[in-house]
Amino acid sequence: MQLATTVFGMADIPIQPDLHPGPFVYDIISLGSVHRAHSIFHEHIMGDQLDVRRCDRSFWEHTPIPETVRHYIQLAGFEGVLECGYMILDHALITSLVERWRPGTHTFHLPVGETMVTLQDVEVLWGLPIDGPPVIGIDTSHSAEEWRNLCEELLGFSPMMSDFNGQRLKLGCLSRVLDTEMQPDAPDVQCRQRPRIYLLLIIGGHLLSDKSGNKVPLLYMPLLRDLETVGQYSWGSAILATLYRSLCGATSPFRSAVAGPLVLLQLWAWERIPTMRPDRVQPLEHYPGPYGARWNVQFDPHRVARHVVSIFRDQLTGLRDLQFIWQPYSEDVLTSLPAYCTVGCDIWRSVTYLICWEVVEPHLPYRIMRQFGYHQPVLDLRLTENQAALHSLVYHL
Repeated sequence: MQLATTVFGMADIPIQPDLHPGPFVYDIISLGSVHRAHSIFHEHIMGDQLDVRRCDRSFWEHTPIPETVRHYIQLAGFEGVLECGYMILDHALITSLVERWRPGTHTFHLPVGETMVTLQDVEVLWGLPIDGPPVIGIDTSHSAEEWRNLCEELLGFSPMMSDFNGQRLKLGCLSRVLDTEMQPDAPDVQCRQRPRIYLLLIIGGHLLSDKSGNKVPLLYMPLLRDLETVGQYSWGSAILATLYRSLCGATSPFRSAVAGPLVLLQLWAWERIPTMRPDRVQPLEHYPGPYGARWNVQFDPHRVARHVVSIFRDQLTGLRDLQFIWQPYSEDVLTSLPAYCTVGCDIWRSVTYLICWEVVEPHLPYRIMRQFGYHQPVLDLRLTENQAALHSLVYHL
């Protein structure tokens, strides 16, 4: 009791001008020097703004997609991503959110409480399937010649040896194939090969991109063999797992770049923090596809400061309850969306592991129950026994 009295009594002692009061919230900085927030506070971080890596421009340069090809992309479950279109990423916004990310819980720690990107956000914003078999397979080592033969079969062309980098393929060779338009009377086999090229481009350059910025793992190719079954995989949970792992890696003060499905993170932030979103020149009341498609419009950049890390930091530090939207997807919004944006609603709050090949990340919505309209109980802070081991798996993002 004496200790408690002493601590509370210290609140009345004025801080001397030569003493730094320290941060208001210690939950991130308490992780120590392994987190970039600690280095920022002590002013010795290597660099200020993260380099956000992406390589999806070549995909969008080859749109609109012919209807015969688009049909198979829709069948694969990526229709919503097409509707959302190309969006410019704000590196400063992404950087400020990384600084608030806590790897152990996969949540952003803000003055209003913990919050996170969930399976609900993936399905509502992008319309990606979140239920079904995980995105995994048999990791077999093939020679470049064997991969060339598989490319000839599934993609309709044989890449040059210089287009291979280990078990990855350079996206540039896929883009060059799309420079040649497909004939309207193309045979069915070609109508199936062309969608696989588009899918590899959007997977490697946009949804599951790595920091190389120009390569896609060839391990995805066998999953695209049967286009009728591609959409049965849980691509949404694979993408969310990749986002979690990417943010965890980017919290290191020695990292200067970040990759992954960061457009999803930006859409999530725009929906929940109005002060950080740009104004739309013409608000879109009736939008096709998923909820994220309403941001596929022209922006007015004059009202909101963009591309300045210090401003975003100040906004997050000063965030108050009324400035954060816990439930941006009202019942009216959900009922207005296509069925593929809500078909997985029964598992939005599932406590589970998200899997994408060797990436295994826990989904812990019980920490952010206010995002689902429920009271937030006191948390059990114990982590799963194998969480540290799962996080130590090597995955280059």
